[in-house]
Amino acid sequence: IGIPSVKLAGTEYDNVGYAIPSNTVIKVADSLITHGYVADRGRLGITYTAVDNITAELENIPRGMKVQEVTIESDLNGKGINSGDIITHINDIEISNSSVALDIIESTKPGVTLSFTVYHVATGESNTVLAVLLADRGSSSYTNSVIDDSQNGLKDPFGNSDNDDF
Repeated sequence: IGIPSVKLAGTEYDNVGYAIPSNTVIKVADSLITHGYVADRGRLGITYTAVDNITAELENIPRGMKVQEVTIESDLNGKGINSGDIITHINDIEISNSSVALDIIESTKPGVTLSFTVYHVATGESNTVLAVLLADRGSSSYTNSVIDDSQNGLKDPFGNSDNDDF
């Protein structure tokens, strides 16, 4: 049982849907009610694309997470990881698909140090890098305050300045 989050529509497939598991929804909702944000959720601070079995075989590279960018606040920043490098293991667990990596990161609290095995495409060599997870409190525009004293204490969260009585 889950909360539907995405549905694919097209002529190539029929009724393909994805859902957030109900146990995740309960945990997130409880944290939002208690703290106003999702507490104890870590993030790595990278953008990546998944390297699956087919891509790995075609490009003669290992499976894992192909790094697109390392953010400035990430603990991986400045540790020799470049765009195109592939994270193949986290804490010695092989990243056979992106859900493996997400499960590890989502189950680890911010401030905890993880070990990352990184394959450098340019050299064909691998090394291990340690990095501390960042706190992830979300980055949605909906987390901004909806209080604005210039409009009798209210602000339209949808940005409609011409709508005074939303």
